[in-house]
Amino acid sequence: MLTRNSKAQVLKRVPFFSGCSSSELETLSERLTEAEVVDGTVVVREGDDTREFFVIVSGYSERV
Repeated sequence: MLTRNSKAQVLKRVPFFSGCSSSELETLSERLTEAEVVDGTVVVREGDDTREFFVIVSGYSERV
């Protein structure tokens, strides 16, 4: 599991969050839910109706 500071550092590398201050990134990191998934698990598919925002730290993408 990532610490709050580690989560903020991950968010800092995501272009979508590039305009956020360190304080804003810390606040966002407090609200993150971290999940580990088994290899091969589909997390989201293009066109899915979802309200979540996913930041994938590691893994691979496969177009179906």
